[in-house]
Amino acid sequence: MVSGPSSSSPGPRRLVLCLDGTWNRANPLPGVYPTNALRLARAVAVRDGEGREQTVFYQEGVGTASFFDSSIRGFTGHGIVEKIREAYLHVAEHWRPEDALYLFGVSRGAFAALQLTRLLGRYGLPPKPEADAWERVWSAWLAGEDRADADWRRPPVDFLGAWDTVEALGLPVAGLRGPTTPAVGARGPLLGATVRCAYHALAFHERRIAFHPTLWQAPFPPGCVVEQRWFRGAHADVCGGFGNPALADVSLKWMIGHARQAGLVFDEALLERTLRPDPKARMSPLRTGWHRILPLERRLPRQTSPESETMDEAVLDE
Repeated sequence: MVSGPSSSSPGPRRLVLCLDGTWNRANPLPGVYPTNALRLARAVAVRDGEGREQTVFYQEGVGTASFFDSSIRGFTGHGIVEKIREAYLHVAEHWRPEDALYLFGVSRGAFAALQLTRLLGRYGLPPKPEADAWERVWSAWLAGEDRADADWRRPPVDFLGAWDTVEALGLPVAGLRGPTTPAVGARGPLLGATVRCAYHALAFHERRIAFHPTLWQAPFPPGCVVEQRWFRGAHADVCGGFGNPALADVSLKWMIGHARQAGLVFDEALLERTLRPDPKARMSPLRTGWHRILPLERRLPRQTSPESETMDEAVLDE
């Protein structure tokens, strides 16, 4: 789903990127609900009340092609670099200095969105399209270089919204994770330097090691508003997709509220028809399929980034 910006559209626009998680697609399989990345993408209004254009780029998750792609890439995360590349090139092609930029992601899609903010903040975008722009940026990133051309522009990320960021690259088996992990670059501050506000929905009841969350740690960009909120439920209950849609709607409503405050305009009639949050709805089981043989771990709220972490009321009521 791509609602491409009109190059002839006058004035500032809002560019929205929604990056989905592993095995999630624009047309979900029977019995699978749309994720919050897809639902938010569908809910963005085409224009605001003043006629300002809003465009949406939706990206399917890793492992949505062939059986091999689904199995290998889905389990290991191989293919994530191509997703980051595709998103970066979309911004490079369409962003103009007067535009606002909103990034959203689910699970590994959230990790891709996070990496994208780091690339934009560290290297930026070429002043005009360049055939080798991505190769230059990515090779510098992998090498840990700070170099960037003086005339490249570093676009502000007006809003970053993530659901249960999962890096989880490589097979979650002792001795195999390293050899099966794709290279995604240097460490450092997780939020890109130009992010203005960032909101992260986390699954409080998730225990599976394959869904170990990547919490955002300080230092944060100067002036950046950051909240990481723990919600009731497992990974899919917060992200949507395979979980309980009534639980997923809780974090979706929270995210939409903050994005609305940051200027993004939604189809309110659609939200009124489809948004049915129930914070006390039944949670999804954890020990299903191949997860039965993998270890569990306990999530530890308010220990990684206590200054930015909050607890949803439904979690506190338990």
